[in-house]
Amino acid sequence: MIDIESEIYNSIRTAVLAKYPKCYTADAILLTPPSYPCVYVIESDNTSYRKTTDSGSNENHASVMYTIEIYSNKVGGIIKGKAVPGKKAECKAIAEIIDQVMLDMGFERILLQQIPNINDATIYRMVGRYGATVSKDKVIYRR
Repeated sequence: MIDIESEIYNSIRTAVLAKYPKCYTADAILLTPPSYPCVYVIESDNTSYRKTTDSGSNENHASVMYTIEIYSNKVGGIIKGKAVPGKKAECKAIAEIIDQVMLDMGFERILLQQIPNINDATIYRMVGRYGATVSKDKVIYRR
């Protein structure tokens, strides 16, 4: 199996924490994160790319997909006479950071959308999905 999950997670985590040092990041989803904002990076698919499997059944490439979940409960509005962006703006700003990291690595954005947070409507939630084909040498190709 071709595995680049740690590299993807660490790249995203580093970029997000540079701008949002208190952001909670994880590679597994918790029902209730310990703090907000929160980013989960999940490898949601890792499938052998059959077209490049050799006669010895050796995997040379894999199709991978990563799901990114972003949560914020930041209170915005007019605070002390100043407009303060809220949870939606914070999620979008974090999504922009992640999007740039993934595109720079060679991934294609498949989806980026707001999803209602059924468990707690006071928390804004965005989900993104990114896909690519990766070689056994860990070279990433857009699909």
